[in-house]
Amino acid sequence: MGKRRSRASDDVRMSRSGQLLVGGGIAAVGALTVLIAILIAGDSGEARELAERQQSFVQATCTVEQTDVKTGRDAEGSEYATVTVHFKHRIKDNVYSDLTYTYPDYAYNPASARQAASRELEKGAQITCFHAPDDPRDAVLMKVAPPTGAPPSPLAIWGACAAGVLFTVLGLYMALSKRRWKLSSDNDL
Repeated sequence: MGKRRSRASDDVRMSRSGQLLVGGGIAAVGALTVLIAILIAGDSGEARELAERQQSFVQATCTVEQTDVKTGRDAEGSEYATVTVHFKHRIKDNVYSDLTYTYPDYAYNPASARQAASRELEKGAQITCFHAPDDPRDAVLMKVAPPTGAPPSPLAIWGACAAGVLFTVLGLYMALSKRRWKLSSDNDL
């Protein structure tokens, strides 16, 4: 007759360093989930607030004082350009100058940026701008478009945060517990 092995010999226990590694990894995933949920909620709210605020801006005619085109290369080596326009506008008898706006549109098209600067944004050119009705110094050359789609659901944000906290707590418990965690057993299958 064959010998029976004891149940205790079938247990495979995780080493302490393995337990720290796995528990720490689970805790890190949980913390990252919470961080991402908070960033998504905050970023979406700021973009919507800016777009809503700029929808009330009043259209005006502005005069270009200077245009700067700066080119460079990004981390991947692609050439980029930014166009910054210095402008002024007049409301009744008040002149508001030293206003600047940087166009986001030309980020990766230096040729278009240079053409726009030489044709449409040369010194003295009359262009359309928009300003806040209560503060004419708060002026832009383009309004921010309202974000499309629905904002992130508060329930989804809270759910992601709750799941992240749960993973973080369980991961820390696993990493810091003195108990040695069992990996598997032949009898459990």
